[in-house]
Amino acid sequence: MSDRLDGLLARRTVTQAVRVIAELFGKNQLDTPALDARLLTCSACGLDDVTLITRGDQIVSADQAQDLSRLVAARLARVPVSRIINHREFYGLAFRLSKDTLDPRPDSETLVTAALEKARLMGGRLSFLDLGTGSGCLLLAMLSHIPDAAGLGVDIRPGALRTARLNAGLNGLRDRACFRQSSWFSHVTGRFDVIVSNPPYIRAGDMPGLAPEVRDHDPVTALVADQDGLGDFARIIGAAAPFMKPGGWLGFEVGQGQAVAVAGLLAKSGFSRVECAKDLAGIDRTVMAQMP
Repeated sequence: MSDRLDGLLARRTVTQAVRVIAELFGKNQLDTPALDARLLTCSACGLDDVTLITRGDQIVSADQAQDLSRLVAARLARVPVSRIINHREFYGLAFRLSKDTLDPRPDSETLVTAALEKARLMGGRLSFLDLGTGSGCLLLAMLSHIPDAAGLGVDIRPGALRTARLNAGLNGLRDRACFRQSSWFSHVTGRFDVIVSNPPYIRAGDMPGLAPEVRDHDPVTALVADQDGLGDFARIIGAAAPFMKPGGWLGFEVGQGQAVAVAGLLAKSGFSRVECAKDLAGIDRTVMAQMP
């Protein structure tokens, strides 16, 4: 496979290489062939979106063709592009990943947007808590849009915390973001204005049906919940009140078809103003509720 890819890419311009790779990805039924081709070519050739256009007639060198063929082979094996290049854009920020973190996806941006809408209506210097922070993407995205806010991200996995701290530094947010090992609230102190979480919510029986990019590369403990997928929502909701300021907000990313059940759990626990928000596909992806 590698030799064949080298032959396909040799002596081509960067623009031609992107086109060839996109066609190959399309034939292999990858979801975003043109985007994947562009990102991998930029990575192998040391370009960005702008220089990809302005230097599109640059010839791919032999070394670059070899590197690019390796990246293409990995993508054909259904390794996510973000894992291949160890880079993911999320809410306008750049994130590194590790084996202990989920790959941040556009669906999760829905939760950031919903949380920021609530935060901007609140006064004072805001405090955020991100439960199961992973790469730190939710917390750091919120902090980047509320300049005087500070926050805490917790995760049970030390490797995730190392990655989150790295991402805080890369995005200039180290002074306002702290990270701590904790199983949900077990080592959390204080009260917060906004608490967010993207907990495990996939039912164990649904795991085999997930896309290989998710099933084979995201940490299972960050994906799979119990039989109905609602166990971690219930645990967080049941323990949240002592850690919330009056009028604060608790928000979740939820799986398809779970919004009504999670909203019900919040209402039964005394939360008010339970609201859902849809992702770009029109699926209820976020549930937020206010502490009375």
